[in-house]
Amino acid sequence: AIDQGGIAETSRPGVYQEMGITHFCLPNVPALVPRTASHALTATLLPFLLQVEDDPLKVPELRQGAYLLLGQKGGHLE
Repeated sequence: AIDQGGIAETSRPGVYQEMGITHFCLPNVPALVPRTASHALTATLLPFLLQVEDDPLKVPELRQGAYLLLGQKGGHLE
């Protein structure tokens, strides 16, 4: 979100074109459509959370991001 600084170097508040890309950087857009935002967040996160619940060690994103897991250093756990 732009109120958190944006996700690209060219991010700044507002709607504008830069380098051939339309930027839509408005603060707190999910608040404008809370029900839709909740459904989108659930649809995105639920499969991941269910996978984590099932077996966190089988989630590659967690394994690679782990600093220490099962007494081993880093995310290169095989």
